[in-house]
Amino acid sequence: MKQQRLEIFGAWLFVASMMFCHGATAQDVEKTDASAENFLRRVYATYKTGSEPPELSSIATPALRDLLHQEQVALDGEMGVLDADPLCNCQDFDIKVQSIHFDHVSDAHASAVVTFTNFGKASKPVELELAKVKGVWRIDDVAGLQGELKKELKSLKKH
Repeated sequence: MKQQRLEIFGAWLFVASMMFCHGATAQDVEKTDASAENFLRRVYATYKTGSEPPELSSIATPALRDLLHQEQVALDGEMGVLDADPLCNCQDFDIKVQSIHFDHVSDAHASAVVTFTNFGKASKPVELELAKVKGVWRIDDVAGLQGELKKELKSLKKH
């Protein structure tokens, strides 16, 4: 009888821990994974009400991170290209991913389109370019953000 209770308790504990661990955190995004889709699913799993998704710069390639930093320095606290989170085009979120479609995938690069709902309403799909950096998938561009940042920085240097 005692053995049976321990087995039931063990099974319950396993199920409970799997349910608890199912929700991703910002730290989960940092895990090394061979799958670009798993990387994106971990990122978007953090976009829940009451959660704190990762800063774009923490999951970006060095090239995108450098452009984001240059913009911050050049604008000295003023509003720049980003007026919302570019991964959802939103400021508030409760996202449920509907699909992740890959147009191109290689060992080091991937192009993806993420479709999702936010607070139950369909949102505009987000186009992403991914690159592997030291074995970890990173976001290299979001719907032409690099081009917009480069254009803005060039404009700021002229003034």
